[in-house]
Amino acid sequence: MANKCNTCGATVPDNATVCPYCGNAVTPTQPSNVIYTVEEDEPSTGLNILSFLVPVAGWIMYFVFRDETPIKAKACSKWAWIGVAVTIGLSILMGACTALLDY
Repeated sequence: MANKCNTCGATVPDNATVCPYCGNAVTPTQPSNVIYTVEEDEPSTGLNILSFLVPVAGWIMYFVFRDETPIKAKACSKWAWIGVAVTIGLSILMGACTALLDY
């Protein structure tokens, strides 16, 4: 993606710091599609615990956060799946223990 010179409007290479046509300094353009900062897109311990305890809430948060803060969204989804796996594992274990006690 080539930059534009602020003075003469000429297209200059990405790595140029000075316009080759007019000699003025070129400021690189920032991508406009970034709508969050790194600090905002960190997994939240509270949301992860909620996702673990109530997996449906974790999946809803995934769809709410996935475009704006993808790291936080992925963490919510991951903990929701972990919550489901733990619940299934404990259910199997409890069923096996109950079957052994009834035997």
